[in-house]
Amino acid sequence: LALLALLVLLAMVPTAAAERVLIVLSGPAAPYKEAEAEATLKLKAAGHTVSAVQLSELSAATAAELGAKAGLLVAVGTEAATWLNNTLAPAAPLAYCMVTDPKAAGLQSARPIVGVRIDTPVQEQLGIIIEALPNAKRIGVLYRSDNAASKENLEAVRQAATAVQRTIEAVAVNEQAGPAAAIDALMSRGVDVVWTSADASVYEPATIKSLLLTSMRRKIPVFGFSAAFVRSGALLGLAVDAKEQGATAGELSVKLLEEPGNIGRAAGGANPPVGANAKLVVNLVVAENIDIKLPKAVIDKAAQVQRPQ
Repeated sequence: LALLALLVLLAMVPTAAAERVLIVLSGPAAPYKEAEAEATLKLKAAGHTVSAVQLSELSAATAAELGAKAGLLVAVGTEAATWLNNTLAPAAPLAYCMVTDPKAAGLQSARPIVGVRIDTPVQEQLGIIIEALPNAKRIGVLYRSDNAASKENLEAVRQAATAVQRTIEAVAVNEQAGPAAAIDALMSRGVDVVWTSADASVYEPATIKSLLLTSMRRKIPVFGFSAAFVRSGALLGLAVDAKEQGATAGELSVKLLEEPGNIGRAAGGANPPVGANAKLVVNLVVAENIDIKLPKAVIDKAAQVQRPQ
């Protein structure tokens, strides 16, 4: 019924394609909803009609029909962006935000496409780790050997680590008895820090909780991929603002709708995604509990600092 109402709504909107926008969320998580709300504000302020739907509510046939009726689809999250890019007609315009590694997700295609990535290049992440923990030589990574994207993620961090003379110790979660066993196996390899990424195939809530508890017990720091991760017990990490992501996607969407011939198609493919405005987050409560003293320069540059009471 919800999809039927959505189709009727789109059919009733005036014929100008620029006035019909559908936002597709990868899931119900709060950051996705925050991004969607900000994108909606930007689009509505420019005079466009906006509807939103969860990816789980769509089928390929429905997406094709919606793509034909809407002037633009906006994806929130990697899952929605990848699915829409593979499902929509090649000429259908697409915008996105909250996406990890758009190139690996196949989003730098020839279709009219614009977006903002959520991840920071791994070289920059390792640079932060080295600045904060100069003696950390062995970096632990959890991944899944049965997931292509997860394996590519591991290879990217392995290459970046080699360039800065660091060693990667990796454990495949799917090859262990469970996440807790994988974490214990990783920590037993003498790692100095555990690097995490927004790999949904690995980092479910239970895995994050187990990793942080083990980190505190063994006094091995964790580099978190979000502000929430750091607040929960990671020593430090880089975080992006979901609202900022959505607002940027909304602005890019407006430009794509108003200037379809001048944006979204760069020579040799689509315009590259806008980089995430990542901010450093540190947790001095964790630093105190695991007996680590972070350099003052690192603390001073942090946008968010959680301090002991």
